[in-house]
Amino acid sequence: MRILSFSYCFPSSVDRTWGVFILQRLAALGRLVDLEVASPVPVFPVLSRLRPLPAAREEHGGLAVHYPRFLYVPGILKTMDARLYAAGVRGWLEEYLRRRPVDLLDAHFVWPDGVGVHRLARRLGIPYAITLRGKIYPCLESRSMKRQCAEALRGAAAVISVDSRMADIAVDLGALRERVHVIPNGVDRTFFSVQDRAAARRRLGLPQDGRLLVTVAHLKASKGHGEVLQALAQLPPDVRLVIVGGELEGYRPALSALVERLGLRDRVVLAGKQPYERIPLYFSAADASVLASWREGCPNVVLESLACGTPVVATRVGAVPDLVRPDGNGAIVPVRDPAALADALRRVLARSWSPEAVRGSPAVRSWDEVVGNVVAVFEEALGRPAGKTGDARAALVCRVNELYHDLQAAQFNSVHQFRHGVERQFWQTVVIPRLRGAGSALGVDLCTGTGFVPGVLLDGLGPNVRIMCLDLSEDALRRTRAALGERADRTPTLKADCRALPLPDGAVDWVSMNAGLHHVPNPEAVLAEVDRILKPGGFFCLGYEPNAAFFSSRFVHGMERVIWHAFWYLSPWRNLRRVRRRLGRAPEADEAVEHLDGINEALLKEGRLSRPLSLAELRELVDVHTGGETDHGAGLYPDDLLRRCFPGYEVESLLMTDFGGEMLRRHGWARSAFDALGRMGFPRKGRLFSWMIRKPSKPEGVSDR
Repeated sequence: MRILSFSYCFPSSVDRTWGVFILQRLAALGRLVDLEVASPVPVFPVLSRLRPLPAAREEHGGLAVHYPRFLYVPGILKTMDARLYAAGVRGWLEEYLRRRPVDLLDAHFVWPDGVGVHRLARRLGIPYAITLRGKIYPCLESRSMKRQCAEALRGAAAVISVDSRMADIAVDLGALRERVHVIPNGVDRTFFSVQDRAAARRRLGLPQDGRLLVTVAHLKASKGHGEVLQALAQLPPDVRLVIVGGELEGYRPALSALVERLGLRDRVVLAGKQPYERIPLYFSAADASVLASWREGCPNVVLESLACGTPVVATRVGAVPDLVRPDGNGAIVPVRDPAALADALRRVLARSWSPEAVRGSPAVRSWDEVVGNVVAVFEEALGRPAGKTGDARAALVCRVNELYHDLQAAQFNSVHQFRHGVERQFWQTVVIPRLRGAGSALGVDLCTGTGFVPGVLLDGLGPNVRIMCLDLSEDALRRTRAALGERADRTPTLKADCRALPLPDGAVDWVSMNAGLHHVPNPEAVLAEVDRILKPGGFFCLGYEPNAAFFSSRFVHGMERVIWHAFWYLSPWRNLRRVRRRLGRAPEADEAVEHLDGINEALLKEGRLSRPLSLAELRELVDVHTGGETDHGAGLYPDDLLRRCFPGYEVESLLMTDFGGEMLRRHGWARSAFDALGRMGFPRKGRLFSWMIRKPSKPEGVSDR
């Protein structure tokens, strides 16, 4: 299993304590699977020059850690952070995947990592998992951020929550219950261990007399430092407090002022940010640790304190009720209640605790135990095929797409027949005569779709030809087998990513790909694989639709929406709904609107739904099946791309035709204008480019060794 984990909160050469608990989990996970880490770094022009940044690649905990940059606007546009995260990381990730394909993207924190990875994974067709921590709570306060988090959680192959409350939140936001798993954090039991209290106080320079409380948390109001100080003021004078934590949000001056106002100057030590190696000493030096946060996920400081044998007094937030057992290893109090906190601290300080018994709490698990559960979740997520019995949503996805494609085919049946008639001429008159001389050659059809090309080639080349059909879509392979009928027995179909073909070098005599290049992300990676598996002298046959690639781009859709809204709100007419659907959405979305009623009718009749699907839900289910948005990187005309990826190949045939069979000019502004008018509702004929190129043979005298 090969995994790329994402966490903006992760140690680096600039800050070695930032997100160290993420490092601990991933370091343990890296001992079981092939794992690397991406820790995107937020930057802003000019301001980023005022602070040090980590190198592009570093090593921490035995892991390779990459630090791609993304644009971050301080203080404003916070709902855009995940979009900027995805936009900034996208180019780096595509290049990374060309060198090191992965099975799973693993996001820590739902914002911005989870939402950003969701956007990237949909574009690249890679499953992803999200680990929920306390970051989800502020996201629930923003409508836009909540909606984005819900979309990311619904699309995740697995959701890991560090406590049961956040797991319920994920389900409420739309995640499937069977894909949500509760796995609390672990702790480094070797690093955090029971030490002599007096020795720890000597090493830290703390007084040996009196009782000592310690709080390890960033200096910000939501960590409850104010409530802890108010509780301390109600305790006997021999009780002191040490606060360990770096400043956030400029809170230290206010905290210092509160210390003075409560008369606690001689009883409080603001130790500031400390090296991670000293944290076990602070826990061991204390009679009890206290964490009065307003909200948390699974607070690691609670686990670290327990592992050091120090009881904990904490607020009832996040996973605290799962970690702290009253009268067993500490006490739990309500949030923002200084009186209750003071009372709990009196009880805990008055009792004699056994450090070994506190350390033996069931919640104190090693990271190795935790990652064993994590690996099991990932294996289940990657091993769950679409439509598996018991997976209701996967079965619904499969059925929705069957109905969707059936309705689409019925609506455009005549157009498809006309188009296939034109394409058939290319394969019959150009391709088949050249392939016929290869005898019992082995060929591969990529992005096989409906099985049109294998059917034509089997008809023209006879029983000796061997064809393997590859597609990432299980539904496409099913349709191919149905189209081939009895011939499917000698035509194997295989679910595979075209960017990493499961074939050895120089294994096939020819490769065909009809109207599929603009449907796959990273076309250069696909063409590199084609070049790798072709034998010297082998053929590559490509059908390409430039209009589909160009007019499926985000830019064109965005411009259409701008033009449409300007026209719609200035126009006195309100009966142009059909035109609005045509101009305001992508072609796939248009078809979703037109097929919504038919799909709902069929699903309700079959008893698969208790209520009709909304348009947004239908689009999401179709996107899940197709892998979401695609990268139409080949552009309008793929000739530059082909020349770049296939240097030295000979062009056997190049045809540029519309569906009426007319020859088109290679370039011209008139055709572009005609296409644009076509998208605005005027009649437009589809364009098809048909290529057949040949890999150069080995020069004479060159051996295979």
